[in-house]
Amino acid sequence: MSVSTSETFTRQPPLSSSSASGHSNRPYDTLYFAYGSSLSHTQMALRCKCTPERSAVPTAIARLHGWKWIICERGCANVVYTGKVGEKPGYSGDEVWGVLYVMSAEDEKILDGFEGLDWAAPKAVNDLIWVSQGARPTEQGNGRHNKVYLDVKIAEWKDKQWAQQLGEQRVRVLVYIDERDVEEGTIRPEYVGRMNRGIRESVALGLSEQWVAQAMRRWVMPGIEARQGQVDKHG
Repeated sequence: MSVSTSETFTRQPPLSSSSASGHSNRPYDTLYFAYGSSLSHTQMALRCKCTPERSAVPTAIARLHGWKWIICERGCANVVYTGKVGEKPGYSGDEVWGVLYVMSAEDEKILDGFEGLDWAAPKAVNDLIWVSQGARPTEQGNGRHNKVYLDVKIAEWKDKQWAQQLGEQRVRVLVYIDERDVEEGTIRPEYVGRMNRGIRESVALGLSEQWVAQAMRRWVMPGIEARQGQVDKHG
């Protein structure tokens, strides 16, 4: 996949997520950008058992520019870098809307498990730039996702304390990305209900319903929602 040399990825959580939070003294708390079934704060509360009162509370609605939302070959949500950003009036370019959560180190580790990280894979280099011709070293290995940190633009803060303390409209956040399965596929039947739950809950928070109609409804049929307590196809 060819990627612009202007796109920079880092493997370290942004300092502002810990130093400016005021929520915790832990040094590795992270702002996490959810774009799939974790748009649902209900699902986040079911997964984040250590500090759900913080890790499962929506902090902001945000937009990731230059990326496209798809259902990939594995049948679940993924984001693919296109580099297409809005340069003309009336054209917003490719973008992905999502929900930000403040993840504690403990809950981030839990989420790593749900997202299928390969802990045995070699770690990628920090602040590494993708080159237009050549593959970026990956830590995905045999796992389902990589962990990368990208800049997102805040559409609306939902937590006044974070809005005051960060005081920024653009922040660097954790994004789980599948860099292997980047072609469009067919959504898994069990995933439809969880995505609809995430769509309903995130739209109620302020996520763009127009963007949902344009980007998500091609794959996610309305009218089916996950049963209470469902967090994946097994639980």
